[in-house]
Amino acid sequence: MLETMKRILTMAGKYRHKVTIGIIISLLHSFFSAMDLFAILYISFSINTLTQQKIGVAAAILLVGLTGKIICKYQITEHISGSSYDVFYEKRLEAGEKLKRAPMGYFSEKNLGEIQMAMTTDMNALESSAMSVVENILGSLIYAAVCTFVLLLFNWRIGLITLAGLGIGILLLRVVQENAKKVMPVRFQAQEEMTERTLEFIQGNMVMRLFGTGRDGLNSVKEAFHKKQEADIRLENTAVWPISFYRYIFRLASCGVVLIAALLYVRQEMTFPICVMFLFAAFLVYSQMDGLASNIALLRIVDTALSQVESVLEIPEMSGNDTIDRIQNYNIELHNISFGYENRPIIQNVTLKIPEHRVTAIVGPSGSGKTTLCNLITRFWDVQQGEIMIGGKNIKEIEFEELMKLMSIVFQKVYLFHDTIENNIKFGKPTATHEEVVEAARRACCHEFIEKLPNGYQTIIGEGGSTLSGGEKQRISIARAILKDAPIIILDEATSSVDPENQHALLTAINELTCGKTLIIIAHRLSTIKDADQIIVLDNGHVVQQGTHETLLQQDGIYRRFVKIRQTASSWKL
Repeated sequence: MLETMKRILTMAGKYRHKVTIGIIISLLHSFFSAMDLFAILYISFSINTLTQQKIGVAAAILLVGLTGKIICKYQITEHISGSSYDVFYEKRLEAGEKLKRAPMGYFSEKNLGEIQMAMTTDMNALESSAMSVVENILGSLIYAAVCTFVLLLFNWRIGLITLAGLGIGILLLRVVQENAKKVMPVRFQAQEEMTERTLEFIQGNMVMRLFGTGRDGLNSVKEAFHKKQEADIRLENTAVWPISFYRYIFRLASCGVVLIAALLYVRQEMTFPICVMFLFAAFLVYSQMDGLASNIALLRIVDTALSQVESVLEIPEMSGNDTIDRIQNYNIELHNISFGYENRPIIQNVTLKIPEHRVTAIVGPSGSGKTTLCNLITRFWDVQQGEIMIGGKNIKEIEFEELMKLMSIVFQKVYLFHDTIENNIKFGKPTATHEEVVEAARRACCHEFIEKLPNGYQTIIGEGGSTLSGGEKQRISIARAILKDAPIIILDEATSSVDPENQHALLTAINELTCGKTLIIIAHRLSTIKDADQIIVLDNGHVVQQGTHETLLQQDGIYRRFVKIRQTASSWKL
């Protein structure tokens, strides 16, 4: 329990001092709450000589306590609960910055579910619960400690009963937390699987309908729901008996205080007013501790959510803090580089040079490592062996955002954001004027179709660009790259899925984008690669051929077979 609260304070970062002040105020709040007990104690001592003046003093004690509680409660909310919004605003930004610098390999299908859960469900749970749990648990513990101390001062036997009840209760709460630690990861995993299966069912609904497998898809969702239900029930079962026993212990201790106080009164070892005071005090203490049980249930959720968020905040980051100021040219050199996913090698001992202001095409069979090679050049992943140089500088030494200033990438699968067309193009240059955006769109051959849209450049694009055709999305992506005006351009199958009607406009847009740039092309269309200054042929992660189109046609190898297949395919007529 205290360990979790320590982790919450650590996560508070620069707001920790504010939370600490809130904890100190919480101590004062407990003192003012205990004034109810002091008022009862004062009346109890004066019961036989009670006057209007003494009743006024007791009322004043109660009033001071009430006023103090209101003021402290406001300050606690301001310092503890209120600071949670600041803390997790900062944590979201921190996680975002780390995600920007994480290797792309981190964003596997498994990790995406964990990241989504951490950034949404877990962050929201912590934002709404973490600080209030600190406030409520500390408040209850401090109040119970103050009351127990007062009871010990007046009668050590009753004080020890109260202390024993508190000790056993805290041990039981620890049991609840230890049990929850074993079960909560299973629950969160079930929750992740439920989210993934639900999204998969929604996104793949069209395919399932087409092939008549909707029932199977729904069964997998039902199974995920069932696992989540079992995990929730299992979690609740781990807490049922300790929490029930916890409450039973306090009620038993309250009865013990009542019996001892009554017995001492009968033996005339305690006056009736003091006896009444003990009865009130015992139930005040245990009512606070009874409320602590519900906060422990929240603490279980907070504890696991903390672990999930901490795992995202510990994302491996790519090193490098140098700038690109001293880069004199844009020659790209790969020296004996190797890379693989887990135990599967993809790129093996590749050495080559991509000269600046030239066109380099990369071809090869599916799975040969073409896209991976480009991802290594852009440093979406770091090479595991060897080095990649741009302008004579190792890219591992360059800060990632600085490196990205050198490159524009047009992917086969374009992602556009749920925003206006203008803002999507301005991703290439956020400070661009409207006139610059229009000029980039003209050069990318997409100005005409944008103007025909209902709101022109202010038309909202559906999520992922769902309201545009493939060719339109590609040209907007190229306009974005034109606006960025980076010296190195990478085209990853940028024309492979475009229909013939759009191909001419798209090739025109690509020519505008790549004029005078260092260009790397991954393509299967012969027309796209035959005029390249050099063609790199990959197979099983190795460079097996290298040269111009004419040179490679003279060699018996993958490239010549590739060309023959393309020529044969293009000769077919309907």
